[in-house]
Amino acid sequence: MRRAIIMVQDLVMVLLAVALSLVLSQSRLSFDAFSYGGLACWAVIVLIAHLLFRSSGLYNTVWRFASTPDFFNILKGCGSLTVVLYLASLAFRSFFQPVSGLNERQFIVFF
Repeated sequence: MRRAIIMVQDLVMVLLAVALSLVLSQSRLSFDAFSYGGLACWAVIVLIAHLLFRSSGLYNTVWRFASTPDFFNILKGCGSLTVVLYLASLAFRSFFQPVSGLNERQFIVFF
């Protein structure tokens, strides 16, 4: 139960970080964040974050204090999530449709 709470908390923090990075970078998206496409985008972000955090070893142990290897697992998970989201946004913009208001600054702010 405790591990599930930690996973949900991590995913909520990722969603807040993505939303906050969009606000802080002053991006004006050309689509509504609460439309079907926007909600599907949020769901994909949650799925990618969960898979990357799990594969980077964040949930192998539930710890009270983070050691140096745990810190590097956190850094590896967050860094890989930033790179994957950036590459996904580039692929979406080049293959499907251009999204105005989506730029590289929010990924720097997100990391």
